[in-house]
Amino acid sequence: MIIFLLSIPKLSIIPIITKKYYFLYQKPTFLYIDNIIRAESEIMYYKRNKESDTFDKKIERLTAEVSGYLNKMLERAVEKKDSLLEENIRQILECQDISTTDISKNIYGIKEYILNNYDIDVCFYSEKNLKLINNRTSFLYEKIIDENIQNKNRQYEVGWNRICGISLSVELSENEKTNICSFGDPWREALLYAEKLNDDAQVCVIFGFGMGYHVQEISVMYPEKTIYILENDIEQIRAAVYYRDVSDILLNENIHLIYCNDTVSYAGWIKKIIEKEENKKLECKMWMPSIKVIDDKNLRELLEQYSVSFFSMDYFRDKLVENFTKNTQLKDENVDAVKNDISGKDVILIAAGPSLDNETENLNKITKQRDRKNTVILCVGKIVRKVIEKGIIPDYIIMTDAKDKTRWQIRGVEKSGIPLIYISTASAKVAAEYVSKRYIAYQKGFEQAEEKAGQNGATLFETGGSVAAFAIDMALRFKCKRLICIGLDMGYTDERTHAGGIGGKISDRSKLKQVEAVGGGKAYTNKSLDIYRKWIEKRIAAEKDIELINASHGARIHGMREVDLKDIDDYK
Repeated sequence: MIIFLLSIPKLSIIPIITKKYYFLYQKPTFLYIDNIIRAESEIMYYKRNKESDTFDKKIERLTAEVSGYLNKMLERAVEKKDSLLEENIRQILECQDISTTDISKNIYGIKEYILNNYDIDVCFYSEKNLKLINNRTSFLYEKIIDENIQNKNRQYEVGWNRICGISLSVELSENEKTNICSFGDPWREALLYAEKLNDDAQVCVIFGFGMGYHVQEISVMYPEKTIYILENDIEQIRAAVYYRDVSDILLNENIHLIYCNDTVSYAGWIKKIIEKEENKKLECKMWMPSIKVIDDKNLRELLEQYSVSFFSMDYFRDKLVENFTKNTQLKDENVDAVKNDISGKDVILIAAGPSLDNETENLNKITKQRDRKNTVILCVGKIVRKVIEKGIIPDYIIMTDAKDKTRWQIRGVEKSGIPLIYISTASAKVAAEYVSKRYIAYQKGFEQAEEKAGQNGATLFETGGSVAAFAIDMALRFKCKRLICIGLDMGYTDERTHAGGIGGKISDRSKLKQVEAVGGGKAYTNKSLDIYRKWIEKRIAAEKDIELINASHGARIHGMREVDLKDIDDYK
């Protein structure tokens, strides 16, 4: 395994570990500079993101740290009789505010000066890091030092970033490269990542170690959290251990760095973590650059799917429990009661994708057939008001969202007489305020719902993370004759996110991905929608007796026949 090292000022190539320089005298100075660079990045971050209660204290603490490190550097410069270095440090110390952009640039200049004028062992952190790892887990230590364990399909490049820290990039193909962390300011990137964590979560599971910057900032921002980092790529761990000071991670008993080399290992560790922390509030996060470079496509998709389901179930667990408790107290009839209304019939599922707007006329024709005895229309809550406004009256409204802010979806249709089907953890406020007929459904993956369904002999449904996926699962379990999906775009059509003007326009395609489109060509989608699409594909794969039709015009759903709605006949 070769890692490319960007030296200052030019590029040189060295095998990792094999080149040793010793600069013992300046080693502490180098460490002080790295600590200053981190502190300066944090100061800049907190200045831009002021927090009324803690802002002043954080700035004061960090400024004191910078001043302390600068004074230690000055002592060593005087001792070494390095007059140029001494002069530069004194000039910084004389400044009234040592936390400005100009001061930071001077710090970077000092680091470059030391790199150019002293023999530097760029891997000098490795000895300390490896010793700490060996003390905690000999398994990981053995994997890191074993040079036979390499990713030969990837080329890794370690280089100096804009703030004179270490960053890593990985070549995915001849024309594609991804940065494992920012080559600008990885500390700022890490802080922005850390601030998005749930304050209430006691345990954080992170897929992806990268170069460790984000883990370090999470541990500082949330010192009481227990953090598990699961990493598939030993090369990333190696790069961080050899080139960066990650001792604060390795010394922290609340942080657990775990190497998972395959799907089985991941599954085993996830199970262990959940069992060990079962009484605590968990949060799952992904470090996407690390996920992106996983070779195993199935593992990569599994982690993406797990992250989505984990987020939807565990992040809002308290809310889900509250909704479940209140919803079951309503004593609504179980959704199994509508099975006979669906079995053997055509089910038209109206989803909220933008292509739905092109099918209003055809849907009107279907819904106005007086003898429409063998067709049932299901409509997701998000688009039902717009559908009704167009004169299209569905047979059932479907809702799964746990958040109370989704009340707008059914505002004005509560007394419409259209029955509402909702899963047991859907917003209790939405369910209670809907005064027409209601049916409750119990879903897999939520313990209380599974227990309740067992007690009542009720059907358990899969939700697939989305309301459309739940509707599909229900229609299939109730043995519909045909399932016809409209507005199930699983992506963006005509640069819009949703039908009926309820969404918005796509302004930035850079973070979207392209997939096969209905009828050929490409369609834009995002990560979550693509996960839902793949879930639907897996769900319908085993269905042999039910005709599956996609009358939408977004992303292709393999396993569904693509037919225009106007070309589908026989709804009687």
